[in-house]
Amino acid sequence: MDKLLADAGLFGQGLTLVDTPQLIERYNDCLKRLGLPPTQLTSFSIDGIGWSPEIAQETGNPLYLSHGVANQLAIILSPDQEHKPIYFPFSSFDRSLMAEFFKKFRQVIADITTTSGIALDIDQELTSYETILDLLLVEDITVISYCDDLIQAAQHQRKLTEEFLAPGNNWANRELTRQLIASAQKYGNLRYRTVEIPDWRYEKLGCFYSRALNGVFVFRNLPGGDFMVVEDGKLAKKNRATQIDIFPLTNKHLIDRLEEAGLITVNLSWYREHPEILEEKRDCLLIDILSAADPEIDYLHLTEPQKKARLRSLGTKIPKIYKDLERLIKRLEQNEVESFDELSDELKLLLLQPRPDLEEEIWELVGMLIARLQPWRLLITFICDKNLFYKRYDGWPKAKQLWAIATLKKHYRPKMNILRERASKEELTD
Repeated sequence: MDKLLADAGLFGQGLTLVDTPQLIERYNDCLKRLGLPPTQLTSFSIDGIGWSPEIAQETGNPLYLSHGVANQLAIILSPDQEHKPIYFPFSSFDRSLMAEFFKKFRQVIADITTTSGIALDIDQELTSYETILDLLLVEDITVISYCDDLIQAAQHQRKLTEEFLAPGNNWANRELTRQLIASAQKYGNLRYRTVEIPDWRYEKLGCFYSRALNGVFVFRNLPGGDFMVVEDGKLAKKNRATQIDIFPLTNKHLIDRLEEAGLITVNLSWYREHPEILEEKRDCLLIDILSAADPEIDYLHLTEPQKKARLRSLGTKIPKIYKDLERLIKRLEQNEVESFDELSDELKLLLLQPRPDLEEEIWELVGMLIARLQPWRLLITFICDKNLFYKRYDGWPKAKQLWAIATLKKHYRPKMNILRERASKEELTD
């Protein structure tokens, strides 16, 4: 865990601490039930799906809570995991799936986790993803719950109680009484506890992103037909003969396809009303340019004249996109730009946004794609794909890391805070 990010509240926020022998035993019991080896750690933290950054480091495997990308698992130790972030999602729907699961079984989860952990098999009904088209087979997911022998014990205790209270002389049956006492001593009174979670199907799988096959975006049920976007360009070449359009990130027609599907927009009027957003984009470009020339540059403490002096020293090394953005800012100030078609392709790409009227999950999915098309889009990367941000952050020089932290602290608001506020309002209006 990066200390700078943690101290700034940009990593580790929302993790649940597991630091008592009882909780560690419950976590290890869940790992065992899922067919995974126990952790030897005496203290660690877990996110909303039960994934631990410390155990990932211990095992040297960020995919440790799974049997491969197509076989994700989860562990719930506390109701407090609801609305918590998921730091290493396998798919873009992970957070939504867990949110729906908590919402549907909130009372049961609260009851079970007073004495046990809950292990979840997030079953996509495939052993592995062998080809891109395998992802199209995933239309729903079954979540299967395991929580030691509590469910069986509750069923057994109820049966014993029914026999004991039945008409006749069962109350005098010593063996029956012994079994009832033994069950009560081990589990307490289970007759009125809610401890059963049936298999549950999650069906909101229209469009999604999966880590499978080095990263694949699946877009379905949209204008213009279904299509996929792959991060590994070689996969697109291998699947040219398929009935579905498959685009590598570098395909020049991808933006047109996203626009045809109604997923993206470039609203110049909005940018004119929010010039600070363009200034932030220019700042992101500038730190990339200057830190590439001088990795140790203390960007945060440069004055505007010093920034200009640094830029001037680069001469012809300044990329055209930076100058195009400068001109656009001035032209918007003077109300000169009227047409999107006047912009260069690179500038159009820089200004892309997910359409604001998209459903939240689709908006974030498109944001994830934009973050891959535009590496310097700091805020949308952190909002939509923190794991991608952390990966890029690790490769940045210290000065750029400090700039990123300062920028995010200024502009970013944790989603879990928004979700808590929303949930609180819903409870008040129910």
